[in-house]
Order: sequence, then C-alpha cells, then structure tokens
Amino acid sequence: MDSTEHTLGANLRERRLQTFAGRMPELDAFRSILAGTAPHSVLFVSGAGGVGKTTLLQRLACEALEAGRPVVEVDGHDVDPSPDAFTAAADAAMRDPRAVLLIDTFERLQGLEKWLRNHFLPRLPDGVVVVVAGRRPPHHTWSTDPAWSKLLALSTIGDFSPEEAQSVLRAWGVPDELRDSLLGFAGGHPLALSLAAVVAVRDTTHKRDWTPTHDVIATLLQHLVGDIPSPEHRLALETCAHALTTTEELLRTVVGEQAPELFRWLRQLPFIESGRNGLYPHDVVREALESDLLWRDRERYGVMHNRIREYLEDQLRSAPESAIQPVARSLTYLMRNGPVKISFTSWLPTGEVHEDRYRPSDREHVLQMVSDMEGPESSAIASFWLDRQPQAMRLYRDPHTGSAQSFLASLHFTDPTDEELSTDPVVAAAWRHARTNGLVGSGEVVGVARYFVNTTHYQRPHPTVDMMRLMILAEWFRTPRLAWSFVVLRDRAYWEPELSYLDLNPLGTDVEVGGRAYTLFARDWQRLPTVAWAELLSARLLYGPDVPVRQSGTRHEPIGRPEFDTALQDVLRFWHRPQAMSGNPLLASRLVIGADLEQRQTALRRRISGILDQMAADPHTARGADAVRATFLGREGTQRGAAARLGVPFGTYRRHLKAGLEFLCDLLWQLEASHPPQRTDDSGS
Repeated sequence: MDSTEHTLGANLRERRLQTFAGRMPELDAFRSILAGTAPHSVLFVSGAGGVGKTTLLQRLACEALEAGRPVVEVDGHDVDPSPDAFTAAADAAMRDPRAVLLIDTFERLQGLEKWLRNHFLPRLPDGVVVVVAGRRPPHHTWSTDPAWSKLLALSTIGDFSPEEAQSVLRAWGVPDELRDSLLGFAGGHPLALSLAAVVAVRDTTHKRDWTPTHDVIATLLQHLVGDIPSPEHRLALETCAHALTTTEELLRTVVGEQAPELFRWLRQLPFIESGRNGLYPHDVVREALESDLLWRDRERYGVMHNRIREYLEDQLRSAPESAIQPVARSLTYLMRNGPVKISFTSWLPTGEVHEDRYRPSDREHVLQMVSDMEGPESSAIASFWLDRQPQAMRLYRDPHTGSAQSFLASLHFTDPTDEELSTDPVVAAAWRHARTNGLVGSGEVVGVARYFVNTTHYQRPHPTVDMMRLMILAEWFRTPRLAWSFVVLRDRAYWEPELSYLDLNPLGTDVEVGGRAYTLFARDWQRLPTVAWAELLSARLLYGPDVPVRQSGTRHEPIGRPEFDTALQDVLRFWHRPQAMSGNPLLASRLVIGADLEQRQTALRRRISGILDQMAADPHTARGADAVRATFLGREGTQRGAAARLGVPFGTYRRHLKAGLEFLCDLLWQLEASHPPQRTDDSGS
C-alpha cells in the first residue's frame, strides 16, 4: 500500500489497527496461510455474539490488503441463505486465485454449510484463502473428513485477558479513573468494552462510579443475543440470567411444561455454558439481561424472582447435607443486585477448602485459632462448648493437608442450664433478650452463631467466611421450631448496614469478653417467619431498602399438629367464602404475613396453591393434588361431582383425596414447624 495514500478507507484501517488487541493465534494462523507456509487454506472462527469476530475479520482484511491480496467480503446479514445468492456475492473470489474470501455472520447462512463444504469451496481456484466466522463451530463432519481435516484450521475466540482489556481502553482514550468501573461492567468482553469506552470518552464528567446507560445495554443485548423466538424463550433466558445456575427442574417452576424444549434451546446458545450444577450465561449477557428486565418491567422481574426463590427455599429445606452449600449460595445469589450489596458471599471460588465436622483430634487447633483471633478468655469459653455441643461445630479444611483454616460454632438451645448461662456471657445475653422480648415455648429453639473465625480474614468476606455464612442462612430455613437467631460479630460498624437490611437488628448493649466488645444481631422468627422474611427481602430487592416489616399484631403462638390439620381443612372448606376464614388460627401462623386480614387471607391461599402446584409436578402426589383441587378449589359441588369431573371411580377418588390432604398437611406443617413430611404410601396409586 502506498504510504502517502490519504483516504477515508485508509484512515479507518489505521484506526482499527490502533484499537485492535489480542487474537495473536488467529493472526499467526492467517499470516501463515497467506505466506503459503501452512497446510490450511480455510480458517473457521467461532465465538459468541459480540466477542469480536467481525473486528477480527476487519483486521484480517487489513493484513490481506497490506500483502497485496484482493479481499472479497460476504456478510450473512446481507445475503439470502441460498446457493445462488451466496455464489453471486462471492463471485470475485471464484475468478482470482489470489483472493481472500471473508465470510462473516455465518450463523445466518448455517443452512448452506453442507453445500459450502461439498460444492462451493472445492470449486475455488487453488490459492484462494477463506475465513469463515460465525457463532457456532463447524459441523463435526468437517473434521471427520480426512481431506478437510488437513485443509481446515479451527479457532474459538473468547474474552480478552485483563491486560488486553486494559490496552483496548487505553487505545480508546478512556481516562484512568474510569477504567476500573468499565472493567467491572464489561470484564474482557470485546463489544461491551467498546460500547462502554465510546460512552465514557464522550462523557466529560468522568465519574468514577460509571454505569452503562440503558441504550448501551439495549445495543449490547441485540448484538449478544440476537432475535429471540418467543416470549417464552425470552423468559427462559431471563431466568437463566437471574439464577446462579439453571436446571430443567428450576426452569419448569418458571415457564411450566415447555421447560424441556426451552432448556434444549438454552444449551445450544453460544453464550450459555454448561457446568456441574446447570446452565449459566456469560457474565456480560447475564448482567445486561438483568438490568434490562428490571428497568423495563419490574413487576415481571419480581414474579420471576419469587418463583425461583420459592423453588430454592424448598430445595434448601430438604437438601441433603452435601448439597446445602450450593443451594444456599444459589438462594443468596438472587439478591446480588439489591439496593444494599449483600456480602453473604464474595462469589470467589471455594475449592481451596471443604466443610467438615469437628473431631476430638481438632480440639487444640480449634482453641488456638480462637485464642489467636479473640484471646484466651474467649478460647476458654469455646473449650466449654466443644464439650457441650460438639455437633454444632464445623471446620473448613485445606483439602490437601486436612488442617482447619476456619471454625464455625452454631449453638442451639431450648432450655440452657445455669452453668451454660454463667460460663458464656454472650449466650446469656442472647437468652435473656429472647425471653424478655417474647415467648420461647416448650421445644422452641434459640440459635446463636457464637464463633465465626477465619485465621486470615477473621469475619470479613472471603471464600471460607462465605461458606460459614451460607451455613448460618441454611440453618435458619432448616432448624425445626426456630424461634430466635443471633449472630455474634466484632465489627458492628462494618456489618450493621447489611444486617439491618436483612432485618437482623443489634442489641442495644454489646457484650464484653476478654476486653473485646461483641455485638449480637438478633432475628425474631416468631414475629416474621422465614417464608415471610424471604418475601420481605424480595420486596426490598424490587422497591428499595425502606420497605417496612409488615407483621401481624399478634405474635405467632405454637399450634399442635391436630389443630393445624383441622384448621387447614377449614380453610379448604371455606375456600370460596373467605369471610368465614377470619378466625382461622393459620392466619396467625408462620405460613403467612401481612398488615391486615385480607392480605393474610390472600397470602395463605397463595401458599396453599403453591404447595398444590409442587405436588402436581411430582408423579407420586399429582393425583392427590388433582383430587384436592377438584374438591375444594374448583367450582363448589359434591364429592361425587368432583369424582365425575376427574373421570375416576368414587372409591378411587376418595383414596386420592385422603392421600392428597395428608401430604398437603405434611408439606405445610414442614413450613410451619420444619418437620420433614412423610409421604403416604398410596399417594400416587
């Protein structure tokens, strides 16, 4: 090229060279093909939308022109997906053996792939170089064909490295003080980086807390995601973006019976990855979808969020111990974009430790950890609890050495002894507060997360600290008859904003142990049970941290199982006459929360309907759920009429109804008292 050339095209090429970063393997492969030193003549580049395939082709075009090779460009956006249209667009490459044919957006021409491989490319003159770029990698038949396997070079491109991302921002002229904010939004995603850089450079205010505009997000989504087939597909994609990981089972709770088809569609999207626990999107796609839906339709976002949340809460209550951590992490992840940034987890990998039970051989090491972090007096109290409640202790060990790095003591009390109260002033303060501020009935539990120790970060966010906090969260959902919870922390100023948002409030006076002050953050589960507490946090996620706690004027009183079952059957009998439910004891139970009677009636009916939906999705209980619905929730009538509507003999209907009512009572009782349900043997017969 003549160095004195001054045209708009030359200026464009120069600017593209200045802002281009990375992709050295692809550049090296292309240069080898141009020079004739590589056995390949076709380079196939694949990658997700917005990852920089078009930018790479533009750079390859510059390389070809610099080498004196004519460039023929075919873009799938501009060409009909037919052999005739494609042949016409690429005609110049068929007449010049020095041509370089660049085919972009090949995903729109995917139907021509077999024809391209078997008919078009073999007709090109020897010496033509071909580069194909699309979202999907080529079909496996290219590689299994012995001839093509030697002529075809494959490359998959992804995000920039941190160094490459920094170089892009420097090339765009982004001020130093903005780069961390831009990298926080875009990571190493090429399109997101470029869009953010354009906006940031034009914004002369140079705010350090730069955030993308909705126009940037909309543009990004269009490039990343492209056309979405239907509203159901969009909901599936938004669900995948909101949840930490998405399984077909979770998807079914949001989209219904279309879940298998939509799950298969998600799996084949280029920006969706498959992991051990399910599907998850590229980070930039995730955050763009989240921001866009929350801005466009907050109510629909809330409906989706609550369906996912309720599913995960049910999973957490019943999960085996080995699955507690991933489920608790998934539940917490739903709150990541709230008005107060939840620090339950740092979202960093936790593979460097594993959770384990305490063993007597750990005793000296545990006491040394406590002594190092909190002093000898606190260590002496820990020694007392190691003897009294060893089952409450969890250690977090290095998987290679087995040595514990962190220690959690989550104590439970129903009636602490005088010795326990006199030995530990922290437990004494917790018990005194619980008894002073409400009834702790017989068998009700007061939980105290007493020791919370990490040897390097103590009580600050860290992967190991995250695991301890997630276990505390899980215990709130899993502990039978939990009345009060207390979390003991040293740095009140650091934790209070977040814990107040979570409705854990500090006691007025700190407790001193060994010259150190400890704050007890308290949660009264009788005033606001876990189900209602989770609903409160969802409301604060959607509408801000000032959403008040709306609790009933009457404290929850313990109710026995026989009374509970009778009250539930009364709710069902009066389903179509809610005014007759006004005195039902379930309206003051842990199942519901609301500021007035009407709200509580609605919440109770919604809770029962949700449990019936859960039963209907299980083949073992589906017939029982159908019988309960037909008898009570459908149009009023006789039991024989319900049997006729179900199309089953009356005796079979009665058996299904009995089993359905028993299992419905079991599941709701689990929410009320956290007792595990017992499945009826004939519930699915």
